[in-house]
Amino acid sequence: MITRFLMKARRLLIILLLLTLLRITSFAEVITWKVLEGFDSGKYYSVRVNGVKTPVFDIAVASWASFDFRGKVTVDVTTIY
Repeated sequence: MITRFLMKARRLLIILLLLTLLRITSFAEVITWKVLEGFDSGKYYSVRVNGVKTPVFDIAVASWASFDFRGKVTVDVTTIY
């Protein structure tokens, strides 16, 4: 009886772990936007969101990247100069 309980508990634990992993990997979505005409893209910085190259908008006083996301993402910013 204890062995049967342990087997069911082990099976349930494995299912829960798989569902958790599926949830973590399937809900990260990234949408990038094209650079507006007249802006130099990526002159000073390079930005990647979950490994996807994201356009960088440059003006005289600032640089920025614009993107939408759902879930958890990793943002990598690298200086070019």
